[in-house]
Amino acid sequence: MGIVLPRGAFSGDATAPWRKFLFTSQEPEMSRAEVAVSVVTNNGGWVFDDIHQQYSVCLCVIRRQYGQGIIKLNGPFRNLEEFKKSRLEFASFPASEVSTWSQKHALPLIPTSVTGRLFRKIRKCPSIIEQDVTNRDASEWICRPLEEFNSTSDKHLFNQDLSSYNTVSYPVYKGESFDLWIPDRGKETYYGQLIDNDKTLDVLYNERKKNHARGGAAAFSQYDARRVADKQSLDCLSPRIAFRDITNRTNTRTIIAALIPPGVVCTDVCPVLLFPKGGPEHTTYVLGVLCSRVCDWYARRWVEMHLTFTLFNYLPCPRVRDGHPLFKEMVAAAGRLACPDKRFAGWAKSIGVEHGALKPEEKQELVDRVDATSALLYGLTETELETVFSTFHEGWDWKPDHARVLAEYRHLKAKHSL
Repeated sequence: MGIVLPRGAFSGDATAPWRKFLFTSQEPEMSRAEVAVSVVTNNGGWVFDDIHQQYSVCLCVIRRQYGQGIIKLNGPFRNLEEFKKSRLEFASFPASEVSTWSQKHALPLIPTSVTGRLFRKIRKCPSIIEQDVTNRDASEWICRPLEEFNSTSDKHLFNQDLSSYNTVSYPVYKGESFDLWIPDRGKETYYGQLIDNDKTLDVLYNERKKNHARGGAAAFSQYDARRVADKQSLDCLSPRIAFRDITNRTNTRTIIAALIPPGVVCTDVCPVLLFPKGGPEHTTYVLGVLCSRVCDWYARRWVEMHLTFTLFNYLPCPRVRDGHPLFKEMVAAAGRLACPDKRFAGWAKSIGVEHGALKPEEKQELVDRVDATSALLYGLTETELETVFSTFHEGWDWKPDHARVLAEYRHLKAKHSL
């Protein structure tokens, strides 16, 4: 059977039951399917003249077969020439394996068998919200994403008139309020300010207590009871990680995360990360991994318009012990990048780095170190690192960036005898 579907049919929540049935059905009368999916991007309207040029479409062939189900993937193809050249070259995977990659049996973008092998290697790492109980040497931290405030239902707490901006009321962030290694893009980018700091802190405090009492999978369920009872330990009073929900795999970067300053609250378009277990060094390590090009390359296999919790929770994150040389390298590099002004002085001191503005060449060197450290943490070879850069973004001049990161990769590998 041939069928044309929007890409969301193979990634969205609404069609998850259909995908689960297609990939994992155990019914005796149901043959295991072979599903071949070619993704095409409608650049210039070369596929359809009546849908948006940034939209992706899936050309899908489903065949009945007996035995193990097979998922075959290729694309995205951006023009007819690419499609004709490679439309029959697929990366193939057992359906049982594909079903473990995401909570909703979604399909990633894997254009070739080469990128398929790289994807598999990165995917071997535990998901970011998992505890790697099989590795006793792994760093012990737990993180969970949280929607702190909703821009619609909680708007009565906010003053969106930035013409009356003051330095006392807490800023309310939206996605564009921060960028990679930029924790604050200025008041012009804020969603607004709090009308009453104390009242809003009471709201957060009471919500945290109720959430903790629910237990189970609740965001604060794993917090220590003493921490929950201490109002001064509210997460917004300390630096923490925020990331943009609205993004795109065709942007120059897809995961946009930052260590945001204390005294800031966030709307639903920029979720924050909670750390029920772990200290500033663990938060800094996770920030470095999230901001690395390797992790971003993986995210670009999935993201279409939003980095949802469903996608975020399955991002692979390497786990190593706190004393591991690559853990230390990541904390040092990411920590220095994350602390550009005095608002982060206490954080910087706690992880043993300086704070303050960096010269452009200093910043670039640290960004390259984060990327190189991440590649080593994920266990990538030099060839695989080149694949990350060469397939990261269409039409960009990747070789200068790759050359710098490769040099740093080799330096770190020799330095630590890896």
